[in-house]
Amino acid sequence: MLLVHNGDSTKHFNCVEEDHPETPARTASIMSKLESCGIPSKCEVLLNERVATDSELEAVHERPYIQKMRRCAEMTDSELRLTEEGLNSIYLTRDTFSIASRSVGAVLEVLIFLLLLFLCSI
Repeated sequence: MLLVHNGDSTKHFNCVEEDHPETPARTASIMSKLESCGIPSKCEVLLNERVATDSELEAVHERPYIQKMRRCAEMTDSELRLTEEGLNSIYLTRDTFSIASRSVGAVLEVLIFLLLLFLCSI
């Protein structure tokens, strides 16, 4: 098994809807449960440090959207709320772009890991 963790989940929270299911406590609780069951000791554990590049992000998203998300880091709270209005069920923080880029990086690392595992088994 492979367990990939970004380690920065405490930065991703909804400051407007306190009852939103995506909270730092949710991720911490999941990791705690995995640890109490001894799962990490049975896994290949990767602490992801990889950040997706713009070209990798552009494989899925248009450049203006990527630039808009990158600008979140500089937005005021009211600008973040205004930007959210044009999005479907997404909340934004100043860390949104960096967290999302690392999440994409984690997925890409998993794909590379699996590809290498497959190639080594041929």
